[in-house]
Amino acid sequence: LLDAAFLRTCHAFHMPLQKYLANTLHGECRGFVTQCTLAKIMKDHEKATNGKTRGRPGFLPPPMELPLRYCKHKNDEGEELGVIEEARCLLDLLAGQPKGNEVPKNKQHYVLATADAPEQEQKMRGYIDIREKARYIPGVPVIYVKRSVMILEDLSASSERAKRGAENDKFREGLIGNRKRKR
Repeated sequence: LLDAAFLRTCHAFHMPLQKYLANTLHGECRGFVTQCTLAKIMKDHEKATNGKTRGRPGFLPPPMELPLRYCKHKNDEGEELGVIEEARCLLDLLAGQPKGNEVPKNKQHYVLATADAPEQEQKMRGYIDIREKARYIPGVPVIYVKRSVMILEDLSASSERAKRGAENDKFREGLIGNRKRKR
């Protein structure tokens, strides 16, 4: 899942998106842009051009290269919300919309690709740091761009805890369980 700041930063540093993502992740991957991210990009583009220019911004790759990920956001009553704020949308997709005390999990195995938002956006009221919030969701790798280099962030503490817990469960099951040994 790619956010608007990541796309802008990659375009500013003339980075071929697919090639750099594949090199960073050491394998083939598909990038997606959500409806909410696309709405933010188009709103910012219209604001920057004073509504004169129609069409796609230059930094947005064509739909064949970067497909649209449809997202359906619901409130607590189950009503659809439509397009919401980009950060909330990405975190919602990464966490899998947990209900009640359910632990958020990255069930779809998404990777979050983000970059630091412009300073004026960071100073706005209600700003959400996507990287910081994504670290609390176990199993979410985070990619970011720093000085024209794409970096895969280290394993977060929540992911480390989840991994350690799964390993301990397997160990206990092996000691107690009556499973037949694989040969």
